[in-house]
Amino acid sequence: MIMNRFGRGERWILAISMVLIVAIFAVDASTPSGYSACFLYLLPIFICLGLPNDRTIYVVALIATALTIIAVPFEPSGTLSIDLFNRPITIAGIWIVVTLGIQRRKYERDIERKAGELARSNKELEQLTFMISLKELVPLFKTKGALSPETAMTSKDLGLPPGFEKGMKKRLGQSGIFVEINGMYYLSEQRLAEMETKMEERQQHAA
Repeated sequence: MIMNRFGRGERWILAISMVLIVAIFAVDASTPSGYSACFLYLLPIFICLGLPNDRTIYVVALIATALTIIAVPFEPSGTLSIDLFNRPITIAGIWIVVTLGIQRRKYERDIERKAGELARSNKELEQLTFMISLKELVPLFKTKGALSPETAMTSKDLGLPPGFEKGMKKRLGQSGIFVEINGMYYLSEQRLAEMETKMEERQQHAA
């Protein structure tokens, strides 16, 4: 059931980590006390930090911690005093890695969330700027009669703001409402009507 919650790559990460933990336990339990085989449990912990679920990482850390303690009575005789020093350090290391790793993941998620919010804000600001530009520019084109390729005029003759030509390379030009022909511009009333219809439909859906 737990494995089904992950994607294929994530299942591989979890499977490799669990195999490593079992293998490390076998090595640790057969190594005389005083040696530092228990430090190897940090390896699968580092690997598990690639999993998306924090709870799973905690579970793997608990298993590694338990096996670090359980291996003690299975060890061949050795220097017990050193072993009693190494194992608490290993357990502390496991939980330091888990805590720092998860805190870093939370920090990265916050950055991604804020970046998404900023992108949405920029999109909304761009939309607002576009709408303001339409309200200012459309009357100019209609007043001058620049409503077809035959009646197209230069930006100077239309009295357009300095940033108009630059805006035509971005949202204004992409909208198709204002059309450029050989350095002259006209307003496409058909495209403007289509845009206004779409905006009305969006407002109705939002309401």
